[in-house]
Amino acid sequence: MRGATAALIVGLLVTVPAAAHQQGISYSDVRVGEHQAAFDLVLSTHDLALDVDGDGTVTAPEVQNRLKRLQRLFDGALTVEANGVACPLTLEDFALDPNEAVRFHLRGPCPDALPVRVVVRLGVLTTLDGQNLAKIRVGGVLAEHVFTRTDSEVVIGASAGGLWPTFRRFFLLGVEHIATGYDHILFLLALLLVGGGLRGRWSRSSPRSRSPTA
Repeated sequence: MRGATAALIVGLLVTVPAAAHQQGISYSDVRVGEHQAAFDLVLSTHDLALDVDGDGTVTAPEVQNRLKRLQRLFDGALTVEANGVACPLTLEDFALDPNEAVRFHLRGPCPDALPVRVVVRLGVLTTLDGQNLAKIRVGGVLAEHVFTRTDSEVVIGASAGGLWPTFRRFFLLGVEHIATGYDHILFLLALLLVGGGLRGRWSRSSPRSRSPTA
């Protein structure tokens, strides 16, 4: 019975399509150094509302026709400052991601000075209560941060509250990601059932230890 249940779960997993980019979740890769700020932003196509013809697929021409509007959007959503000096970001190009997302490449001049302040205003980018998972490189320093609607900025090169707040955000986000994905739950159930079955077979096939006779 256990084997049949595990087989059923595995079969369901096979039929699950490749995971699309989760709506409300975005990614930032920020690099500040050598007098330049580079900001790569990955957004779900569902958050962008760029599907003009309504066919369910966002194409390069549809993004290209909205570049001016997107530049204004990013002007209000993203900020990079070095020692209080603003680093203006210009949308240079973009690339379509196969998992229903678009990667935008923004660049701009930026002084090599600390501290560096990065702001991501999620309320401008999406109508959902999502998160922006960010990697920020300043010189040789790498920092990670989870931006939310209530936590929209991080400062690199100043006194910080330690690693625990960031670790806690990533941990809770991972739990939420697993709990809200039925394919992930099926995978965990399959592991538990298959693992339990193998353990039972191993215990039955292994010789029992015998106590030494007097």
